[in-house]
Amino acid sequence: MREHPDLVRRYLGTVVPQNDNFFAALNSAVFSDGSFAYIPAGVRCPMELSTYFRINAAKSGQFERTLLIADKGAYVSYLEGCTAPQRDENQLHAAVVELIAHEDAQIKYSTVQNWYPGDAEGKGGIYNFVTKRGACAATGPRSRGLRSRPARRSPGNTRAASSKATARSANSIRWRSQTTASRPIPAPR
Repeated sequence: MREHPDLVRRYLGTVVPQNDNFFAALNSAVFSDGSFAYIPAGVRCPMELSTYFRINAAKSGQFERTLLIADKGAYVSYLEGCTAPQRDENQLHAAVVELIAHEDAQIKYSTVQNWYPGDAEGKGGIYNFVTKRGACAATGPRSRGLRSRPARRSPGNTRAASSKATARSANSIRWRSQTTASRPIPAPR
């Protein structure tokens, strides 16, 4: 971000604006880490990029932000992992992920999260409120869009609390830019 502040300023918050929801606003106010990758036009990233976020400190939360931009005809594969140690106190994970694919670009985004759901009495666990969204900045009549594999519930986790994170969750999103965006995305320069 130090080398390309203009790209960050131009795209950050264009897919998930700070007023999108309460947790996006909280993330926008306090985030201090995360990932940023810009893949230039026509470049196929030669390796899978990956990051790992961990809530180490007790009585704290995690508010990372991910911004991936694939310029025209670019390709990137990105794996993100999140976890925290098992604790008796509740903790909050409120991340924001923004994926921007320009014309004929492709982003393969995967996340693996391993959160402690808390014990049978509701003690401990991670509250996981994450906003993830992608935008295609392409024009034309072809429509391909988002393919997603939903998270599988682990056999040991039978709690019904919808706001608590499941013990393990994973999803994979492939975003191919071949549709018109519903929100205007800055054009590549």
